[in-house]
Amino acid sequence: MCVNRNFWLVVGLVWLLPLTAAADEVQQQLNVCTADATAPGVRVAACGWLIDQKKGVPPDRQLAVYFNLARGHDGLGEYDRATRIYAFLLEHIPPEAREHALVRARRGDSYRLQGDWARAIADYDWLLERHPNELQVRGNRAISYAQNGQPARAIADYDEVMRQLREAGREIGDNVYLLRADAYGRNGELDKAIADCDRALAIRASSPGYNQRAWTYYRAGRHAQAVSDVEQALALDPLNAHAAGTLAHLLVVRGQAGQAKLMFERAMLLGGTAKIKQYQTALSGHGYKVDPTGRYDPPTNKALIACLEAGCGLVE
Repeated sequence: MCVNRNFWLVVGLVWLLPLTAAADEVQQQLNVCTADATAPGVRVAACGWLIDQKKGVPPDRQLAVYFNLARGHDGLGEYDRATRIYAFLLEHIPPEAREHALVRARRGDSYRLQGDWARAIADYDWLLERHPNELQVRGNRAISYAQNGQPARAIADYDEVMRQLREAGREIGDNVYLLRADAYGRNGELDKAIADCDRALAIRASSPGYNQRAWTYYRAGRHAQAVSDVEQALALDPLNAHAAGTLAHLLVVRGQAGQAKLMFERAMLLGGTAKIKQYQTALSGHGYKVDPTGRYDPPTNKALIACLEAGCGLVE
C-alpha cells in the first residue's frame, strides 16, 4: 500500500496556515520531513517545525506532514504519540480511500510494537475484512494473536499465509515456519513446533532457527538436544539475547544456579528493556515482588537469585 500524494488534495481538511516562511525554507523542510531516508529524529524535527511554527505548508501536503510525523515517532519507539496522530488522520480520511488502509495498517503496527495486542488485532481485522490477501497484515495479526494468548488463531493465520504463498507460486521463507513454530509451541503442540523448526533450518541455518528449536526441545524435556541447538545458535550469533536466555534455563535444569544467573544477566544486557520486562513479569508471576520497570534493579536481582535457588521453572 503506497501513499498517493495526490490524495492529500482531495481529503478536504485544509488548515489556513499563514504563508510566513520563505518558500525555499518550507520546501527544504518538506523534503526532509517526507523523504524515506530521513532519520526518525530528524523527521520529527522537520515535520514538527512545519506544524508547530505554522509555516506556509501547501494545502495538498498538510496531512502528509502529519503522516510522516507519526512515522518519525514510530522510528523513535514513541508509539503512543504515533498512534494518536494516526487516529487523528483516520478521522479525516474516508474509509473507502486506499490511504485510510495505509494509515490503519501503520497504526496497527504501532499498537503491536508497543504490545497493545487487542488494538493491533482490531486494526488488522478491519484491514483483512476488506483486503484478505494482504499477507503482511495477516502475518502481523498472527504475531499479535500469539502474543495475546490466542495461538490457535495465530496458527490459522500462518496457515492462510502459506496457502496464499503456495497459490502464488512463491517460496515460504524460514521466518514464516519459525513464527508458526512459536505459535505451535504456545499452543502446546511441541512436535509440530519442532517439525516447523526443522523445515526452517533446512531452508537456512540461522541463530533464531536453532534457538527456536532449542527452546522447544527444552520445553519438551529433550535437554541434550536443546543444549546442542542453543550452542549452535550462540556460535552463529553471540549477541542473540533469546539464545542466552534459553541457555540460562538449561543451566537451571543442570543445577548450575550461579552460571544460570550470569547467563540471565547476559540475556538482559543484550535484550535491553524488553527482555528485562519479560523476566520481571515472569518473576512476578512466580510470586516475587517485582515491578516491570525495564531496569535490572535490586528487587529484580534479589527475586532472580531467590527464584534460581528455588529451582523455579520458566522465567519467560
